[in-house]
Amino acid sequence: MRSERKDFFILFTASWCGYCAALKRELEAASADFGLYEMDISDEANPAWNEYEIQVVPTALFFKAGKEQSRRAASFSGLRVRDIKALSSAP
Repeated sequence: MRSERKDFFILFTASWCGYCAALKRELEAASADFGLYEMDISDEANPAWNEYEIQVVPTALFFKAGKEQSRRAASFSGLRVRDIKALSSAP
């Protein structure tokens, strides 16, 4: 994935995931310092599942200087904006 910004998030979502839509709205409001891109991978045949090794949606990946630095996937307790923002400060 190429981006005009050096530091950015990719949020992998699915059209059938209501939680994904709510999380995207929250993240858009909280990500002024970073680019935010959404990739809808509703179709199980979408190559992004394998290319980015996505297991569940939503999954957020943080890229710094164009390279993946960290990721966070939804879990039983859910994925929160604070969890995603913490990705950008991970070493």
